[in-house]
Amino acid sequence: MPAERLTDEPSTEGASARDARDLRRGFVANLSGYAARLSLPVLNLLVIRQYGAELFGEFAIAQASLVGVWRFGSLGLDKAALWWVPRRGEASHATALWSMLFWMLLLNGLLAALIVLFLAPGLAEWSGARGSVLALRWMALGLVPTAILELTIHVVMGARNMAVRAFVRDGFVPALQVVTALVASFLGWRQLGLPISFLVSVSAGALVAGWMARRSFGPLASLAGIWRLPPPVLRYAGPIWLSELASTLAGRLDVYALAQLSDARSVGIYAAASQVAGSLRAVRQSFDPIVLSLCSELSARGDRARLVAGFSRATAMVVAIQLPLWATLFCFDEWLMSLFGADFRAGAGVLWMLASCWAINGVLGLNGIVLLGYGRSGWTLASMLLASLVMWIALSVFIPRWGLEGAAAAVTLSYTLLSAGLAWLACKLGGTSLYDRGVERLLGFASVAVVCLLGAWFALSSSGDVAQRGGAYVVFLLVSALAYGRLRSQRLGAGSVAYSAGDSGVH
Repeated sequence: MPAERLTDEPSTEGASARDARDLRRGFVANLSGYAARLSLPVLNLLVIRQYGAELFGEFAIAQASLVGVWRFGSLGLDKAALWWVPRRGEASHATALWSMLFWMLLLNGLLAALIVLFLAPGLAEWSGARGSVLALRWMALGLVPTAILELTIHVVMGARNMAVRAFVRDGFVPALQVVTALVASFLGWRQLGLPISFLVSVSAGALVAGWMARRSFGPLASLAGIWRLPPPVLRYAGPIWLSELASTLAGRLDVYALAQLSDARSVGIYAAASQVAGSLRAVRQSFDPIVLSLCSELSARGDRARLVAGFSRATAMVVAIQLPLWATLFCFDEWLMSLFGADFRAGAGVLWMLASCWAINGVLGLNGIVLLGYGRSGWTLASMLLASLVMWIALSVFIPRWGLEGAAAAVTLSYTLLSAGLAWLACKLGGTSLYDRGVERLLGFASVAVVCLLGAWFALSSSGDVAQRGGAYVVFLLVSALAYGRLRSQRLGAGSVAYSAGDSGVH
């Protein structure tokens, strides 16, 4: 897609410093958001124990279906807004943003009405959970506030403000959902507690995010042209809409396959493990908006050096957060899953497999955001369709043989292949690797820490459960601490104060 050239470009040095500052702010916002969410795993644990595996499984299936419906109704305009905002001044993009909101509200309102009145039974039958009809009807009412929530958050993130996602969508909304579900259970509303909690939380989140984004939209001069979307937005949103649909389908194929080939109880166990492992996936996804904003801006400037520097910073930050989380989930998988109840211990294998999948995807998956930032949403779509095909075949073969672990293995296989393919395409797009020497060194030390953990795990296999898990984790912490000291001494020895393309240190 041809990019329009921006004017009044800042100096390369000043622009790179701004990129670093924005990434650091995003890093701090994400860490602060995670700190605020430390209580959520405990609260989620209480919710799942309160409702049980079967009811939670039905809710997970209904939620998976509604996410697919929402993605269809989004028309790709939320991601288009994130791409559009960095490329336009406030005065010129306000009308386009109102048009995006108009179409998303119109289509999602129509879809909500159709599900409530007609489509809920068929959607429940198709998804393999006939007991989720009532849940689908209640949750469908949340499609309109979800449209407001997602669009306004992406608009604010387009201006490189990551706090709104960390604190509103990833903090406030899930916390309110958990609290509402617990209150509903105590009031005796067990059948509808989870769907109502979803509706209440996204509605409140839409109000908060809409208030935060009100200045970004600016005044609307007239309603006459609100239905017109700018041609560049349409060209960008079309392929990314299809890509997001494919991504949403791929992200729910495992749940649908389990629902069809097993039962709601198994889905509940799998969903609980997937929710815990998803904390790693959320780390990388929290950096997607700022990387997309950065790449969208730099694709118009053609500044390769800034792209490599910014992308490497983002990758280093993702690894720094993900690696200790992965080690914790790997070493203590059975202990963590047993907290949900005796039945959920069967999901321990799912937990460590999915955690490993999202750790790999955290390193390589950001390459897909580079493709989107450069307007190559068609490449992402083709990659996701191929990954969905691989996952569908793997799920149909693996689940009958290995059950829950088979579903997790299918997800791991398909997403690892997808991440590798996206990295190759991003490299092809620019002609060289997007990783500088600093992040390559960081990934090397991270690999050493992982190998040492696995070596200790197998070496202590005959020493008892506590010694094996605790010993492997201690070895990982020691190696990681030594690696960090080594990396820091190399950076200081090189006299580096900035993380730039070709830098030999890690900032």
